[in-house]
Amino acid sequence: MTQDKLQIDPSLIAALKNGDEDAFKGIYELLYARLFRFVKYALSNSEDSEEIVQETFLKLWKSHQDIDLDKSFESFVFTIAKNQIKDFLRKVLSQKKYIESIILENSFESNQLEEIVNYRETDKVIRQLIGMLPEKRRTAFELSRFQGKTYKEISLLMNISENTVDTHIRKALGFLKEGFVRFSSFIFCL
Repeated sequence: MTQDKLQIDPSLIAALKNGDEDAFKGIYELLYARLFRFVKYALSNSEDSEEIVQETFLKLWKSHQDIDLDKSFESFVFTIAKNQIKDFLRKVLSQKKYIESIILENSFESNQLEEIVNYRETDKVIRQLIGMLPEKRRTAFELSRFQGKTYKEISLLMNISENTVDTHIRKALGFLKEGFVRFSSFIFCL
């Protein structure tokens, strides 16, 4: 029997539904390779695919009580993975739009930059810059720009005032803009 045709024992699924960690580990081992291939087919990037698979299993564990034993368990798991892929792609698109807005704000012609800097390098620099932000500033920025939260929602989530959220976002944007301008200048000097 190939791994693609593997049937998961219903008692293992029932045990997972009841919160059995050993059942979860068993299902992880049974589904990991198939799930990874499924995600990698959609994304083509092993590192991102690995992250999505881990997020899928984490979400499966968090929602184990929602498993319907009368429905296809694999459909349940692969639907979680599909939703994780969609969320990831939305996030990447949002980051790309943000990068494009920085380029436009700095009066660079986007076609010139696209010839010099490929998206992956730019994305890597932006991620590194975001990672350099202080934790609360980074959290506020990511909630705003990548999750589309309003300042009021961020204020409630982080238990800070909306003015503080605004300050975090403005300072984060200033830092990222400055960092990106330095990066762009460096690229043009090469």
